[in-house]
Amino acid sequence: MIDIHSHVIPFVDDGSGSLDNSLQLLKTAEENGVTDIVCTPHYRRFSFEPSKESILENFGLLSSANDTKVKLHLGQEIAYDKETFSRLEKGEVFTMNGTDHVLLEFSYTDFTDISGVCFECRIRGFKPIIAHIERYEYLTLQDVEELFYSGVKIQVNAGSLAFGSHYRPIAKKYLSKDLVHFIANDVHVGRPYLMKKAFEFVSKKYGEDRANKLFVENAKRTLNI
Repeated sequence: MIDIHSHVIPFVDDGSGSLDNSLQLLKTAEENGVTDIVCTPHYRRFSFEPSKESILENFGLLSSANDTKVKLHLGQEIAYDKETFSRLEKGEVFTMNGTDHVLLEFSYTDFTDISGVCFECRIRGFKPIIAHIERYEYLTLQDVEELFYSGVKIQVNAGSLAFGSHYRPIAKKYLSKDLVHFIANDVHVGRPYLMKKAFEFVSKKYGEDRANKLFVENAKRTLNI
């Protein structure tokens, strides 16, 4: 499996505060059957604003210490604000694995014109991937259908498919309508790694071919992994 959304680089956001914790996350990913992880530290204005130099330094630290077979790739989860596209054009934040795809996060509670932002993203020469779309509860099913069929890529968190998750009904609805491109863990220290369980759920309910697309093939094709 390929996990395209993770917070495993130490010292750059709220994902991991130590190298040991980061290495444990990688071991857990390997135990879940993950072969590749895209490391996507937050860029969120006023909360997490790590420099590219800091990300590269700590990505290198983790890569050098990595004693698993999990391959590491670099990206970033970018919380949208009015300066996002300027930062992308200046190269101040990372695209996904050096491609023209960007992983965008939005406010969970304040309505955002996500369709309009994604349209501008494409006009600027980038291709949007919406992080954990099930969290934006102001989106309707029609909104998500329009995003999907306009070419926007959509990611759902593995944990949102777990029993007891507040987001489970929403995530399942989008899966049932075949409106999802990727399932990823969005792992932080203290957050369970559920890729294997999520794969098994999707495979049982929708078939192994569908699971392979959501957990492997779409990421390979989209991000050149």
